[in-house]
Amino acid sequence: MSTEQDGKLSLAAQHEPHEKPWDNAVIESVFSTLTHELLDRKRYGDPDRAQRSITECIDDFYNAQRRHTALGNMSPIKYELACQMRKRRT
Repeated sequence: MSTEQDGKLSLAAQHEPHEKPWDNAVIESVFSTLTHELLDRKRYGDPDRAQRSITECIDDFYNAQRRHTALGNMSPIKYELACQMRKRRT
């Protein structure tokens, strides 16, 4: 969900109650990364353009290329593929 304040688009996280408190930490980390690496660097004329840019960032960079320390310095896609390969071997 995006909001507009003073002509600048920003992310507004929608949190739902979870049984595990660390679930929100992951969401907060993603929103922080998107805000610092994308939204703070660009200006968008409308919410649709911002949403397309965010989707591209998540699909093309955050999940495909950006290494995550929690995943052993692998991107989420590489980590998922490695997990699938391990499952096939067992």
